[in-house]
Amino acid sequence: LQAMWKIVHEPILCFDGDVAGQKAAMRVADHALPLLKPGYSLRFALLPTGEDPDSLIKARGAAAMAEVLAATLPLSEIVWRMETQGRTATTPEERAGLEDRLARQALRIGDPTVRHHFLRAFKDRLWSEWRDAGKRGGAAARDRRPLPRVDIPAAAARSAVDPLRGAQQVLLAIVLRHPDVFEAEG
Repeated sequence: LQAMWKIVHEPILCFDGDVAGQKAAMRVADHALPLLKPGYSLRFALLPTGEDPDSLIKARGAAAMAEVLAATLPLSEIVWRMETQGRTATTPEERAGLEDRLARQALRIGDPTVRHHFLRAFKDRLWSEWRDAGKRGGAAARDRRPLPRVDIPAAAARSAVDPLRGAQQVLLAIVLRHPDVFEAEG
């Protein structure tokens, strides 16, 4: 990687479209993370399943290879795919697990500036995907449907719950019904 970075700051690495090629791309991504520094990264060209550069060019010509090279993916996308394995995290527990795995990957980056940007990009993407799933009516939207109302007489509620616990319950209810309040920075 260091030798490639002396020639170009973001070399394109091409991998076969089979399972072995995908695993090789993931190994390279895993190896590259600790070495990243501002302005230096990798891009990944992934060939169609069952193809290598030679077979692709023979079957569909140089234009097909040019298309593969034009559709390269950044290192962060390879890490994302490595951790999601093509699945969407639909429950809070799955999202928390994915967020933890992505953070552990980003924390392996030696440069603090690059590390910060990876952490931020992963967090932004997690929230974006969760929000988009809700708009499409997926599992995230079902998790945000209104909770059934439970009527408790005011006197019973006051005697059963101390004021601090009541405030905690109100805050928890706000967070559960409006998770987007955490999207704002500040």
